[in-house]
Order: sequence, then structure tokens, then C-alpha cells
Amino acid sequence: MQKQKNTERKYAIIAAVLLAFAFLLREIYEDLPNAMFQSILCLIRNTIHISLLFCWVVSVQRRLVNRNVRRLMLMVGCLLLFWLVDKIVKWDFTGSVTHPLVRYLWYGFYVGMLFVPTLGAFIINYLGKPEDYSHPKKLNYLLIPPTVMLVAVFTNDLHQKVFVFYNGFINFDLEYSYDWVYYFIMSWFIIMGFYFVVMMLLKSRVPGSRKLQRMPLAIMAFAALFWIGYSMKLYNCDLTIMDCLIIVLLLESAIQSGLLPSNTRYQEVFDSTTVPVLVVDGEYQTHYVSGVALPVSEAQMRQSAGGTVDLGDALLSSAPIKAGHVVWQNDI
Repeated sequence: MQKQKNTERKYAIIAAVLLAFAFLLREIYEDLPNAMFQSILCLIRNTIHISLLFCWVVSVQRRLVNRNVRRLMLMVGCLLLFWLVDKIVKWDFTGSVTHPLVRYLWYGFYVGMLFVPTLGAFIINYLGKPEDYSHPKKLNYLLIPPTVMLVAVFTNDLHQKVFVFYNGFINFDLEYSYDWVYYFIMSWFIIMGFYFVVMMLLKSRVPGSRKLQRMPLAIMAFAALFWIGYSMKLYNCDLTIMDCLIIVLLLESAIQSGLLPSNTRYQEVFDSTTVPVLVVDGEYQTHYVSGVALPVSEAQMRQSAGGTVDLGDALLSSAPIKAGHVVWQNDI
């Protein structure tokens, strides 16, 4: 138990240090006169961001229990990766800011901004439901508003109801303002995010972790203030990185607090159960054992694979699981 907590803490510290290092690189390479050094530091920074996000997506695939929730979370992870790569291509691999391709790469940022919080509403719908549950078809209508707004973004050159360009498309990413559709987009982003957090808290059935369960709400409140301030141009920063970081923190806090069930912290379950049970790997090496389980030998566990083994005052049984076996005792 303590070992697992230490491991989680170590990974969190490593991720925080790498993010801080990437932030410092951005502050450094923008002032460097040498273009080659700028490119090298920029490459390192981008590699850190993509690697951390990719590792988190892989960890989600391994940790989440519910198949449908896991699939939705992986879709969120893929959208975040697309968002991040899109940002990198726009800012680091395109030369002319007046080229239409650069503008549409910018518009591509809103794929993630619109659909990530929408998928959060789908994830919430699965909480507390059985494994074979499928969401009602009427929930699919929730995809219509972000789709319409995304079409408005990609057709902005025709109507400029999302971004208004002062001097046509010359220096479009420097000389522009927001119009009413943009504020609809940001409202959708924030409202759906709050809906995800509030509904997750209301559906929570995890005792003894209320402090952790307030973490998603605190992160979402900070995110709302951050986006409002950015929209008012109170400060300038790498918005894509901040958005991806906030979303990952929000979802990870939900996993860590138990609001999204994950197949981690098994030892807590084994410590509290009254069932004598062991989980062993393919070589019958014990990985998890309940506090009430009687000691059994490797030979006895191997023998139980062929049928029940009489231990005198208990019967030993086993069943295969992925990469190992579960072994339990029945007191007679």
C-alpha cells in the first residue's frame, strides 16, 4: 500500500519537474539569437509534452475498469494528442502566418475544446451502470451543438462571427478580436466542464475520500477563471498546453479520488475483505493476499488448478485470470 503510494508520488513529482522544465525552455528559447538552439530546445519541449500526455493515455487504458468509460477516456486522450500535435505543427513547423493552412490549423484547436467536455457528459452517464450498459440514443443529440459550433469555426473566413480580423488575413493571429460565436464556444466548454464535475460528485459513492473528491471542483473553478482571464487578454501563455494540463488534472483527480473506478490500490480491498483470497501470477508468486488468508504453499496452489484441495479445516480452490490465478479458501 505505502509502496504504491510512494510510486504514484514519484511519478507525479517527475511529471511536475518535466513540465516545469518545459516551461523554462519556452521562456529561454524565445530569446535566443541562434535559430539552431531555438529549434533544439523547442524539440525537447515538444517531446516532453507529447511523451507525458501519451504515457497518461496508456496508463488510462491499463487502469480503468469499465470498458465503455475506458473507451471514452481513450477518445479524450486521442483528442488531446491531436490538439497538442496540431498546436506544434502550427507554431513550430509553418513558416508563413498568412498562409490559409496555418489559419485552419488554428481552427483545429477547437476540435478538442468542443468535444472533450462533451465526451465528459457521456462518461458521467456510465457511472454506476453495469458493464453491459449502453447510453440511450437520445444522448447522441448532445453532439449536435459542438458540431455546429465547430462548423462555424472552420467557416469563420466567410462570416467572421468567431474571430474578427482587423486587416483581412494579414497577421490574422495577432490582429483579431472575438465575436459572439466565440463566447458560445467558451460557454459550452466551461458549462460542460462544470456539469462533468458536479454530476460526478453527485454520483459518487466512495466513502472517506471527500477531500479528494473536492479536487475536481477546485480544478474546474481555477480553469474557469483562467479561461475568462485569457479571453479578456489579461495575460498571454501557451493556451493549448494549459488546457490539456487542466483537463488531464481534472480527469486524473477523478481517478485518484475513486470517482472513476480504476483497477489500482488492490491492497486496500484485500486488507478490508473477510474472504481468504490470494492473487498470484503465472508462476504462482503471490502479489495480493487478504489479511485473513491462511498460508499455503506453491505446490498446494498448483494442485488447486486441477480441483479442490483439502487443507484439513479448509478447502483450497482456484480459477485462472489474466496473467495468473485467483486462489481462495473455504472454511469447513
